[in-house]
Amino acid sequence: MLRNIIKSPNDPRLYKAISLPNQIDCLLVSDAHADKSAASLNVKVGQIHDPIERQGLAHFLEHMLFLGTKKYPNQNDYSSYITSNSGSNNAYTALCNTNYFFDCSNNALEGGLDRFAQFFIHPLFTESCTEREINAVHSEHEKNLMSDLWRKMQLFRNSAIENHPYNKFGSGNKETLHHPSIRDDLLKFYNQYYSSNLMKLVIYGKEDLSTLEKYAQEMFSAVPNFNTKHSQIIEPAFTRNNLGNFWKIAPIKDKDVLEFAWILENLEPHYRNNPASYISHLVGHEGPNSLLSYLIDQGFATELSSGYSTELNLFTKFSINVQLTKKGLANHQEVCRIVFEYLKMLREKGPDRRIFDEIHKICKVNFEHKDKESPMNYVMSLSDRMHYYPLEDILHLNYLMEEYKPDIFHGVINSLTADNMRVYLTSKSVEKECDQVERWYGTKYKCEPFTQEFKQMFANPGHSFSHSGKRLDLPPINTFIPENFQIYTSNFTNLPRYPQKVYQTEKMDVYYKQDNTFKTPKASMYVKLYSNDLGLGTEVKPYMLLDLWVNTFNESLREMLYLASAASLSVNVMMDPSGPEIVISGFNDSIDKISVALFEKIRDFNPLSMKEQFVHLREQHLKDLRNFYKNQPYQQAYTFTSCMLKKGGGNFLVEEEIDCLENTTFEDLVHFHENFFKTTRLEGLFIGNMTQEQVVHVSENIEKIVTTMRGEGNVLLREDIPEVRVVNLKSNTTWFFEHVSKNSEVQHVEPNSSLMSVFQFEEETPFLRVLMSILGNYLKEPCFDKLRTDEQLGYIVSGFNGEMRKVLNYVVIVQSNIQGPQYLSSRVLNFLDAMREKIKTLTDEEFSKYVESIRVKILTKDLSIRQEGSRYWNEILTHKYVFDRKEKDLEQLNLIKKEDLVWLFEEMFYRNRKLFETHMVSQNHAEENQKLKVARLQEKNTLEALSPAWFKRRMPLHPDFASML
Repeated sequence: MLRNIIKSPNDPRLYKAISLPNQIDCLLVSDAHADKSAASLNVKVGQIHDPIERQGLAHFLEHMLFLGTKKYPNQNDYSSYITSNSGSNNAYTALCNTNYFFDCSNNALEGGLDRFAQFFIHPLFTESCTEREINAVHSEHEKNLMSDLWRKMQLFRNSAIENHPYNKFGSGNKETLHHPSIRDDLLKFYNQYYSSNLMKLVIYGKEDLSTLEKYAQEMFSAVPNFNTKHSQIIEPAFTRNNLGNFWKIAPIKDKDVLEFAWILENLEPHYRNNPASYISHLVGHEGPNSLLSYLIDQGFATELSSGYSTELNLFTKFSINVQLTKKGLANHQEVCRIVFEYLKMLREKGPDRRIFDEIHKICKVNFEHKDKESPMNYVMSLSDRMHYYPLEDILHLNYLMEEYKPDIFHGVINSLTADNMRVYLTSKSVEKECDQVERWYGTKYKCEPFTQEFKQMFANPGHSFSHSGKRLDLPPINTFIPENFQIYTSNFTNLPRYPQKVYQTEKMDVYYKQDNTFKTPKASMYVKLYSNDLGLGTEVKPYMLLDLWVNTFNESLREMLYLASAASLSVNVMMDPSGPEIVISGFNDSIDKISVALFEKIRDFNPLSMKEQFVHLREQHLKDLRNFYKNQPYQQAYTFTSCMLKKGGGNFLVEEEIDCLENTTFEDLVHFHENFFKTTRLEGLFIGNMTQEQVVHVSENIEKIVTTMRGEGNVLLREDIPEVRVVNLKSNTTWFFEHVSKNSEVQHVEPNSSLMSVFQFEEETPFLRVLMSILGNYLKEPCFDKLRTDEQLGYIVSGFNGEMRKVLNYVVIVQSNIQGPQYLSSRVLNFLDAMREKIKTLTDEEFSKYVESIRVKILTKDLSIRQEGSRYWNEILTHKYVFDRKEKDLEQLNLIKKEDLVWLFEEMFYRNRKLFETHMVSQNHAEENQKLKVARLQEKNTLEALSPAWFKRRMPLHPDFASML
């Protein structure tokens, strides 16, 4: 037994570390209350180990391991087993390591581990799969071509010293991998690096530790040990020769960002005291005296973030990102001056014991009352940490701030110099100045050394401070840090299992459940404020004004809300088409300090003081909307599909929103504010460590505040709450909506098309909903295997069951760099034809496995009060109030027979097909797609192409939309 591992007092799990005969270090986690089991194996080999002539090989190998082993030769044996047992699986390839992981039902862990272990014992690497999977890697790369995140990351790596391992193209594509010797290269790489002595394994299960140890010994001891030595990279990737420069980058999306990046010595040896976290806390602070507050006051910025990462266990990158306004872009040199002034202040004031103690306290409190993670995420993170940290520290690694060592903190602050810094200005406005092009993503950029004047400005900023009263200083005392951790009941057995209505007036309904599961001093509070004032819920103008109102209100409270978040108190005032939604989660002592005060802030809010902020928020919102067509095509398809199939509830086309926002003035916002909240209704949920008396008291205060916001106010009747109405598709007819990419920038053509197919079924009943979930689970893995693995249509392929305002549906998403949506549609229908025959031959044993898989999902317990509360809150928001849904679903599950599943398949996909497709067409596929479209329209008289205007005018709405609330 590993006795010295440091775990949370709130963690009942048992841990044991063992080392297998082949030198695999293994951590076993026994959780008697686990609903699911999981495992992760992390190999200390990654992108930096790629041969220079086969860049992307480590990533390609990760793909190949999923496609068959000697013991389980079928390419989908592993994924099919995991999926049919309530599970999921994935992997990622990082710079220095590759992580494989899965979860499954508890009774499937042994079988899952057996299949998983074969990856590392005897993979097949068949030639046919090798050729096909190169296409998958290439599709994954092309998925990222239009991503500014990936483009910037590769540009940074390319800028390392030439021939340094960091200076590689880690994801790979056809250019780097399509080679006659690729399979031999793959085998050589595998045999060199996939050695057991470079592996860390974590197994998480319901079994006792001795049983888990038996699984590890029996299944993973056969992994070969080549005694590969892991060489530590010691050559620096960045020196003064490639630092101290100003970069200009032309992005894909329209955004204006100023980033400051420093290359520091490796700070991992100081992980117990975490100096980078301390400094990031100060620089990224958004409360009073903060850098961001000052920049906002100057009209220069809307957002700021600060963070750090350790790369190759060689250096630490520390960064500050500032999202600029138009004014900030025009004055970006002054923004630099202000950032340097803040850093100068930190250097002069030095470390502060009071601030360290605050961070230390909240870290300690969070660890002592830590919630469980999902088993798969847990094992994935632990197996990675095992390579770099002592075992006793890996459970509390993210909560470490142990000892106040001012010399270390001061040393790191002083190491933020101009010589080891880069500044990046990312903006469309600099594109004409960019005279260089990055090889793999085509990013245009320009790099110049800092001028002497710029270096002098860093050392002596000489900024004239604001006359508005804002100043750059250390943050104030955080009064939101919790002090009282009393649990309000000791008798958990007699508490109600589900939320009960404890407060009801003509204007407000409040539900309450005192926590009887987690027994921690935490709570969650949810309040929805409904209104139909000014046409809210049905018209685009009030919808956009409410969005602006919420954003402006949040901006007015930014400093206070950030202090709350720094104390692990999540406070969200969110936009919802029928009115604001307020969600507060965290320690109940902190919630007590803010709940009523927040509604008083809403009552007293006056947008007249926020005119300049309104201009910047409107500017940023417009920029975000115009960037919509630079999102991944499958993401765009989701939005279009929602707009086409739903009316009301904020379902407007992006063009409508842009046109409305362009013509929206500050005076419109003021008018909206003065006439909003006149007619209201409230619903609320309180869950956690709170008494009923507290809940009723808070509810009374909230209702009183809201009622008096606009005089006495009118009561919004339940039947007058704006509803979302769902299109009722005609049986045996296929409708499709098409959008062809109009990007005129030749170097930025989106290479991917996408298809979203929605097979609409009937209105939800408990029986049909559970039956649909079985069908979704049955089709999930074959859909991926056929369209992604076999046919190589694209990297993103997914099939799943869903529900749209109580109307059930089955959805298939395919994003492809190979073919347009008309072809993709034909392959989806072909897949269903193949499954039509297969489902009829489903054995009783196979059917029982899929039923049990759904049973495990239904029985999976919530991991936190917040997660439980979100589930109940969804019942309230949708006005279903079925708080015991899990129990009801289990009752229905026991009634379902194999014949029901076959009936549903036939009814949905053939006898009564109602199909809607969203087609996002890349310019690369437009010509061929048009030919297929014309042929398809001529071939079928049940197919019709739609324009947005025609669709909304002609399509009937679902007849029972009112009951969907």
